[in-house]
Amino acid sequence: VVTNPSYFVLPALKDFAAEDGPAAPWRILASDGVKLAREGRFGAQNLPPDWLLVRDDGGLAFAPEKPPLFGFDAIRVPLYLAWGGEDSLARETADYWRGNIQAQKPPPAWVNMSDGHEADFPLSAGGVAIAALALNDPSIQALRGASQDRTYYSSALVLLAEMAGRERGGKRP
Repeated sequence: VVTNPSYFVLPALKDFAAEDGPAAPWRILASDGVKLAREGRFGAQNLPPDWLLVRDDGGLAFAPEKPPLFGFDAIRVPLYLAWGGEDSLARETADYWRGNIQAQKPPPAWVNMSDGHEADFPLSAGGVAIAALALNDPSIQALRGASQDRTYYSSALVLLAEMAGRERGGKRP
């Protein structure tokens, strides 16, 4: 099965489970999504790909016929992990961005996990907001202003990260 790990919207799955009760499939689906996020990371960067192959034997690999990128889809994985209360896994996933952030420059927009090639343009303001949330570091927000990306998707990511921070009790940026 080919899946997109960013489609496991952990906070929603947990809300569905709370509403539907123990007999509903949501808890299992949430647990499986967390397992995929934990075990489905690759490359020297230890990141989830935009698209993931789940083999019949349960093994995980890059999805065939899809580029092996941590990019515009998988960027939502640390967002949903943090929002869903999987703080340490969110930090581990977002740790790839830390070096750039410590140097006060926006990280690259994507990375190819097979060869390490990175985008020659920066992470969007939405991606920076996700990094701040997942790494629990409000100082990262200053990098958002460096991005010229004011697209719909970037703006939606900023709003989602801000909602996640509010729902998490203001503990996050």
